[in-house]
Amino acid sequence: MTAAYRGSTLLIDGSTTIDRSMTVDGPAVRILRQRSGIQQGTFAQRLGVSQPYLRDIESGRRRLKRDDQGLIFRIAEELDVPVRMVTIRAPGE
Repeated sequence: MTAAYRGSTLLIDGSTTIDRSMTVDGPAVRILRQRSGIQQGTFAQRLGVSQPYLRDIESGRRRLKRDDQGLIFRIAEELDVPVRMVTIRAPGE
């Protein structure tokens, strides 16, 4: 996977884009993960984050920083869903 910013958009593998104004929709991630039958600890491990960090994302207590935007793509990839299913516009954007 290659990723680079073009203006305010994260371009991944030359085609998938994530605008910097977007952030992860934690509750949607939790629902999709649970429907997939993946335990939270297992999913965190697959993403390369701690379980408490993922728990905070899923609960909406943690918003991803700009440097963490690639994690949105990894979440969608692991859940085998389009990026738009796990993102929302960040508050104030």
